[in-house]
Amino acid sequence: MKNRINQKVKTDVLIVDSQPVYAAGLEQILSKDSLSEIAGIISDYKKALRFVKKAPPHVIIMDIFSGTVSAFDFIKEIMGTDPNIKILVLSMLDENIYAERALKAGARGYLLKTASQETIIRAVEKINKNELFLSDNLSSNILQKYVGGVENIELNPVKLLSDRELDVYRLTGKGHTSREISLMLGISVNTVDNHKSNIKDKLGFKNSIELIQNSVLWYREVL
Repeated sequence: MKNRINQKVKTDVLIVDSQPVYAAGLEQILSKDSLSEIAGIISDYKKALRFVKKAPPHVIIMDIFSGTVSAFDFIKEIMGTDPNIKILVLSMLDENIYAERALKAGARGYLLKTASQETIIRAVEKINKNELFLSDNLSSNILQKYVGGVENIELNPVKLLSDRELDVYRLTGKGHTSREISLMLGISVNTVDNHKSNIKDKLGFKNSIELIQNSVLWYREVL
């Protein structure tokens, strides 16, 4: 019988990313870490949910992308399936807009895809120990927000939007029509238009033209 003393259990990591090239690169990065092992690479939230229910990994590294299941609903469903799974969001989307939503949904960390290889490996190790992992900038912002136990007023109006409204706003900023957005999100055109109406009310836009113009400018800024 082999002596297992001092042997460290490898961390099974599932990669959920719609960009095959980046996912392959991430796989190479993690292969350099002797404590990590790739459980799979999946480009669709629904397929990832089915995978997790059959073979739960220790850690999921995921991007935020458009799908019939929203990224935040995906995180919540994973937590409902197995709360012991640790989730690290690795995205190009503005951490000041998306990170807090991801953490509230159940993620343990949020990094931009520009993070170094060493930072990504360290993040996987940290969240697998049930610790939070955020960039220094994000940690500082969150700390300032809750100083004294009182949440400061949000200065960015986009944070007033619900998760699904934010999806619609982002896709509008990318230049997609209501019909295209409905197909991408798996909802009706009427539902998309209702979300747009709510967005106009919350952000104070007078009409659809203002919504489109501002969403395009915002999308360019966050990316």
